[in-house]
Amino acid sequence: MIDFDKSKKYILACSYGPDSMCLFHHMLTKSYAFCVCFCNFNLREEAKQEQENLIKYCKEHNIDIYIKDCHYTKGNMEEWARNERYDFFVETAHKLNIDSIVIAHNQDDLIETYMLQVKRKSFVSTFGLKMYSTYKGINIIRPLLDERKDDIMKYCDDHNIPYAIDVTNFDTALKRNEIRQNIVKDMPADERSKYLEEIDNLNEENDRFVKKQHEIATQFEIDHPENLKDYELQNIFFQKLSPLEIYDPISRSFAQDILEKINKGTNFEIERDEYVISFSYGKLCLYRSEIVQYQYDFVDILDDEVDIFKYNEESNFDYKKYKGCYVKAVSKNDEFETNGITKHVNRMFIDQKMPLYLRNIWPGIYDANGKLIYTPHYKKDFNENHNSIIIFDINELIDCFLLYKIK
Repeated sequence: MIDFDKSKKYILACSYGPDSMCLFHHMLTKSYAFCVCFCNFNLREEAKQEQENLIKYCKEHNIDIYIKDCHYTKGNMEEWARNERYDFFVETAHKLNIDSIVIAHNQDDLIETYMLQVKRKSFVSTFGLKMYSTYKGINIIRPLLDERKDDIMKYCDDHNIPYAIDVTNFDTALKRNEIRQNIVKDMPADERSKYLEEIDNLNEENDRFVKKQHEIATQFEIDHPENLKDYELQNIFFQKLSPLEIYDPISRSFAQDILEKINKGTNFEIERDEYVISFSYGKLCLYRSEIVQYQYDFVDILDDEVDIFKYNEESNFDYKKYKGCYVKAVSKNDEFETNGITKHVNRMFIDQKMPLYLRNIWPGIYDANGKLIYTPHYKKDFNENHNSIIIFDINELIDCFLLYKIK
């Protein structure tokens, strides 16, 4: 088992199961500084008693414990539970100024996870589980990945460590439990070794592949996406979602569906739970579905208080005449007048072949009565000689209102 830094304090994710209680005991005997986080999902009658037992054990050993009471409502229950507990761990880590969370996944969990990944055919950044990783900027450490479940149980029994067995783990109607009970539990040592070697080899190959695709993934717009293979698109989407702190496995069949749509050449947007996949005018991009709405008084731009927007002094715009003006994202249903002609914003978007994603954040100047009086020209106003009343950094606009991170 790995050694921890005795100058630091850690969060131990504890369920009162044998794995986390084994790790609890190990950290106690080695005099590591840690506190405990426990999530009660209220899915079993025994959970309340397990919570009380864990509180008692922590009290006996002078270990602080933090508890979250969770209640399932809808959606994928496993994904919900994962998000609930990891977000709780991170929230507690920030509160206590701790940068590392210790989680008691073992070797059986590693092999089970790998088998599920293969069955689901989802692109993943890591096959199985990593001993060291990060989640929302916090370090995740899994020191038991080299330990078999049976050995952990024996350790607990030999040292009289209290623990509870989650009876739902025996429900083979769940795919993970079926793999756990029927395949991994009694897997011979030589077969385990083969799986572990296979996982290591695939992760090495995957790391090389990820690095190759990284340059494409860091661009907001992907040029010529029709030239990508489905597995390449899987990887690129994963690399784009990771910095947005969005967990959403992309299946190979879903990537194939996107490529089929791209090859038809028609603009489209696909809305997922937390993000949007947008294809327009030959370019593919991905951004958060929850777009921040903005509104600034025009005086803020004149006074350089808003970095995104700048005022072009060479343009003929009399601020006094338009006192009370403000800047916000235009609505496609709005109308505005230019050169004596009234235009619909949506028509302008189409005529100028503006990408679909920009239409959600494109700025306009509105008068005090809420009438649109000006919006920049997408094609003409962004060259060296533009004469736009307001100028702005498109990339910064995207960063602020499409790719922002929710703290």
